[in-house]
Amino acid sequence: MKETQTQPHPAWKNAVETILKEYGTQGYGTTYSHNELCNMFFMKMPNEAKSYDEMKKLQIEYMFHIQKIKDVLQDEHHLYFDSVRGVGYEIRTPDFQVEHGTQKHMNKAKKQMVKATKCLINVDQSKLSTKSKLIRDNFITRVAFVSASFKTRLSP
Repeated sequence: MKETQTQPHPAWKNAVETILKEYGTQGYGTTYSHNELCNMFFMKMPNEAKSYDEMKKLQIEYMFHIQKIKDVLQDEHHLYFDSVRGVGYEIRTPDFQVEHGTQKHMNKAKKQMVKATKCLINVDQSKLSTKSKLIRDNFITRVAFVSASFKTRLSP
């Protein structure tokens, strides 16, 4: 008779526990391949899927687990878990987190501000109600303020 292994649910918690144990012995720079992470999630690699739909499902599941790991490690343990192109993911140093990680997220925020600006500007203003015109003007002011703050350098 074949034994079945019970899996901790949700699977990302197992990965967080494993990563924290290894971080305790290896410290910053500990790297995990996509294959190692999939094993921690008790799932097969997306490229092992037999159909396109299965591959997409596995990719979504994988990225869900990765995001949960990133959130828990950063919020509860102050560790920055970042992707390394062609390798997998790595526990980065606090210096890297401040110097590179924050800039990565600021760049994403800037792109979102551009999209918000386009949404506010590329609208048929002649068809807006008075209320919507006021809301639009208010948001344009907010976006301008936030955009200007992106241009302000706080570092020496």
